[in-house]
Parts: sequence; structure tokens; C-alpha cells
Amino acid sequence: MMSPMLCARHGGRPFTVAAKRIGDRIRERGRFEPGELVQVSLDRPKRSYVVWMTRADLDEHAVTADYVDGVAHVTELRKFALLDRACEHVCPDCLDELLVRSGEQPHSPTPVSRAFDTAIIADNATVDGPLVRCNIHGIAVGSRTSPAMAALIDQRDAVPHGRLINVVVTSPKAENKFFWFDEAFLLRVLGPDIDLSTGIYRMESGDRSRHLLRCGISVCKHCLRDWLQRNGIA
Repeated sequence: MMSPMLCARHGGRPFTVAAKRIGDRIRERGRFEPGELVQVSLDRPKRSYVVWMTRADLDEHAVTADYVDGVAHVTELRKFALLDRACEHVCPDCLDELLVRSGEQPHSPTPVSRAFDTAIIADNATVDGPLVRCNIHGIAVGSRTSPAMAALIDQRDAVPHGRLINVVVTSPKAENKFFWFDEAFLLRVLGPDIDLSTGIYRMESGDRSRHLLRCGISVCKHCLRDWLQRNGIA
């Protein structure tokens, strides 16, 4: 397992490794025919690990393997790098769903209904912290904005009713964070004395910035970006 990463269907998951051909089929919500998939054990001298690959991967690299209980054990040192390059990070839940669709045994219990479900977000998804549910992009990192802007983004083709301000929250200990709010919202939350004349408002990370973000709501960052681009703003 790898460090936690974001899966648009399942949320935060500790990613695992599988063949790129499998990753492609996962993204298609497809399946493999019986016999196409094989578990491969890369038996290095000091460390071995098992990954799901396709027989086409083994054939492509002319891999000779010893099969024990259905697992292909590879010991030829010069093949390890080739097979490593044929793999990529995948969500373990997505992999289990593919295995069920392909008639293989999943690593974790996976209902058939979930494996064949075509919903953009799975019923066992984890959506917490900065993550939001999006009907278009699945589970995504959210960005705070004003309720009025969020409503316009939901309408997709709507145009802004007033000036939009790029808010930059600065911090000496972390990267700057960027947000978009409408001018009326900022004046209401932060007071009428703030200078928004340049269209960019900088503020230090602290109580005021946290108050502003608490007053806003989260939207999918991809939807926000697309909406801004459609309106020629960013």
C-alpha cells in the first residue's frame, strides 16, 4: 500500500500498485475476460511483493515465471524494472471492484452490486475534511467561496452579478492559499473599509481569514476553475 491519495470514486485511500492496463480498465469501469489477469510476485532478494497484472504484460516483456497456487513468481532480476514500469498507483477499492467484475477474488469484501455500480461516487466513499461531493467530478478537494458564487457555479452557465475578488491568504510557514469571493460578500463579512480596488485582496492567515472561510461554503475546485474560465476570469 502507498500513502493516502484521492480517488474520485472512493475518496481518501491508501493507494496500491497494479499494471497500467488494469488502471486503464478501472477508469473505463470495464472488466477482463477469464484468464487475462494474473497475480505476479516480484521475488527480489531482499523484498518481494505481489501485484495484479495481465498476461499481456508478461508476454510483452517475455517474462518466464514459476506458478505456485496461481501466483506467477518472477525471479529474473533484469525483468523487475520492466514490470515496475508497467505498473501505476490505483485505488484499492477500484481494483477490488474490477476484480469482482472480472470474476477474480477481491482483497477486501466487495458486493457485486457495488462492483457493477456506475455511480460516480461509491456507496462506501469517504468524504471528510476538505473533500466535497461533486456530481460531475466525483469526490474532489473543495475551495471556499461565497454562497452567491456557489449558487452560480451550480447553475454552470450563469454569469457573475458583480465584481469577483481573488483573495490571497498569506502565511510565513506555508504556501499562499487562493480563493474567490464576490465583492458584496467580502464587504459584508470583513467590513466596508477594506480596499478591493485592484481585484486582489491579501490577508494574513489568522482569525480574520478563518472567520472569512467559515462564513463561506465549499465547492468543487474543478467546477470553480471551469466556471471562472467560462466567464473569462481565470
